[in-house]
Amino acid sequence: METFKRYSETADKEINYIVCSDLDTLLWLANLAALEMHITLSKVEAYEEPDIVLFDLDPEPPAGFYEAAEVALSLKEKLEDLGFKVFVKTSGKKGLHVTMPFERGYSFHQTREFVHQFGRHLSRENPMIVSERSQS
Repeated sequence: METFKRYSETADKEINYIVCSDLDTLLWLANLAALEMHITLSKVEAYEEPDIVLFDLDPEPPAGFYEAAEVALSLKEKLEDLGFKVFVKTSGKKGLHVTMPFERGYSFHQTREFVHQFGRHLSRENPMIVSERSQS
């Protein structure tokens, strides 16, 4: 099984992450009931350069899944209007992830800043949207 060793600041140690790159590994993970797999936003060969941007939509009361879906579809439409290919998927019990592949060459800091700035832009258009950094 292919693994990728990376230092985890949270765990304060090196961790061997599983790279699911073939059917046998996927079946092994499924057999373990590893149903919630956390994917990285980059490939092993260019770990520090993400090639996916992720918008994490977690509704808080009074909003629910329906409102999160409305926001996800609005976000998808705005990003597609800019020429990006966008995908929406569920992310647990109540949230959604809006993902957008793009060319490598940016840092995690730069892509995170793009997501926050785009979220702030959307929150100015729609008072139901609160971005993590809406107040900054």
